[in-house]
Amino acid sequence: MSIHTRYYCVLISHWEWYNLPTMATLKELRKKRVLSQRDLADISGVSHATINRLENGLQEPRFKTIRKLAKALKVKPNEIEF
Repeated sequence: MSIHTRYYCVLISHWEWYNLPTMATLKELRKKRVLSQRDLADISGVSHATINRLENGLQEPRFKTIRKLAKALKVKPNEIEF
């Protein structure tokens, strides 16, 4: 077992130990709440185009955008995977 493999195993164990919240993608969270991209845009104040680019991996989110989306989806900002 290489040092990188051992380090990876330690990281996995560390995550399980602290029981970090399960992350879901923006699209999964949006669909779970039965919202269209336009609905989420209206609720969050983030443009429909931005939501589309975020869901398709074409844009990295700003922290302000993450906060708005998290608030609209009723989750913590660190629970959204981009």
